[in-house]
Amino acid sequence: MNYNDCGNYQGAVTLGNGMQSQAILWLFSQTYIPDHASRAMIYNFNGTFRGILNDRLSTVNTIGSWRADRAYFANEPSANGVIMPATHARVTRTSQLSENWTFVLQIRTLRNNPVYTGMPSSCDVDIYSGYVVDDPVSMVLLNGNNSDAINRNAILVTTHHTRYLEDDNDTCPIMVRRDIDIIPQQVIAGLQTNGETLGELRPDKISQCVSVNDPYDTNETSPMHIPLDQNADRNAAVGTEYSNPITHLMKLTTGMAHTIGQNSKSINLPGDGDMMNNLAADMAVEMSPGNVYSFGPNMGSSLAPDQSFSIGRVEVEFPNITVNVIRQPSEQQVDLVNPFTPTRTNVLSSLISACIPPLLAEHGFADISFSYRSFDRNDYDPQLPGGWYITSANPLCPMSEDAFAVRTNCLIASIIKNVFSIVRTTIENTDFMIDVSSSISGSTLVDLRIMDLASEYESGYYTTNNRLGGLNTSMLGTLDEQAANVRQYENILRDATSTVQQHIQQNQNRYF
Repeated sequence: MNYNDCGNYQGAVTLGNGMQSQAILWLFSQTYIPDHASRAMIYNFNGTFRGILNDRLSTVNTIGSWRADRAYFANEPSANGVIMPATHARVTRTSQLSENWTFVLQIRTLRNNPVYTGMPSSCDVDIYSGYVVDDPVSMVLLNGNNSDAINRNAILVTTHHTRYLEDDNDTCPIMVRRDIDIIPQQVIAGLQTNGETLGELRPDKISQCVSVNDPYDTNETSPMHIPLDQNADRNAAVGTEYSNPITHLMKLTTGMAHTIGQNSKSINLPGDGDMMNNLAADMAVEMSPGNVYSFGPNMGSSLAPDQSFSIGRVEVEFPNITVNVIRQPSEQQVDLVNPFTPTRTNVLSSLISACIPPLLAEHGFADISFSYRSFDRNDYDPQLPGGWYITSANPLCPMSEDAFAVRTNCLIASIIKNVFSIVRTTIENTDFMIDVSSSISGSTLVDLRIMDLASEYESGYYTTNNRLGGLNTSMLGTLDEQAANVRQYENILRDATSTVQQHIQQNQNRYF
């Protein structure tokens, strides 16, 4: 399976791969975009996982000791089901954007100061994708021939942004610095079918909700909400890594370990409620995604992805920009499943669609098409289960065959451990087959067949439009879903509070 066979025209976008121009803008004509089945990532910290987590947190003395141990949760069976997509999917009416053009913008910024990296040939590469307000292209008659005229007033609304460092170091030719979804807050509010208010599900946002509540008030039935700020002067940004349950969990537990390590040095012993609120507030700061709006010298493009900008502004900053107009079929070119049906196949397809693109970016890939059979032998690594068959794969930048092989093997291992291990646990180790085609600047198509669930199999692909990033992110949920995560989060914070108190008591005893 390849994107060129699926009408997505992935082959037209050659990200990286020896790009000579400082900036390239691809404009894609209108095509049918199906409504998206938006499934929020929901916490379910079961008793087994809570016990294991608290046992390991109780041994934390320094954050360094935890970092050497945190990968434990990537292999802990009880961790596989604690963060999962919701069974019920809300409808995001992305079909309303079928009349809009979409875009991919790639910008290379040379690092002029060799001292900064020690690599004079290095450069930052920014990839923006999203949709266009107003038609960016019109047909005009020029010298007797039809030609495309670019509307420089058309506005580019970024919904996904990737930044990576590229250099001539063959051992490590690419270092991904950021991969984020941008949520156009006013727009997404209008795309919800019943006008429901949405909130972010980032761990730091959940911590903020906890820290303003009374966590020990048993009559508290409605935790504090933090809805999207539709009046904000910037759109919201969320790291795509949080859509991967294992990565999300490791960041969560590392944040807890760091906070415990910091608080354990205090010789004050506040009440339980204050301690828990303090812990939640500290964790909110610890797990903040950082300043994703920093664009200083030697830090890549100055076009902030969380704010819209016109094609004309891009041309002013990059006069030698290359503009490619890609005319797509107006109709979808593959058969699609009904993604809203609450089946395990759809829920797991949703999980796979959310996880694969961030893993591609993390390992330096622009796209990949592959098949996986859980019952076949793995020729890449006999220690990993299942057979893996790659149809096509393209890195974000040129690299040697050896470097490409190493990164491919790492990507395969990461997908099996971070994604397919969850699939196997969810279906109780039943065998399955899957075909996937995914691009960080295009779409993801998933065809999942679970052997013991043949009756619910529907012919066609589960699809997610990755160009629309923040409109499809699993890090958005209704306020009820946000509240459910807050309650689950409070459960493990109570355990962590007890651990902090034990550490404080141990430190106090040193003084008496």
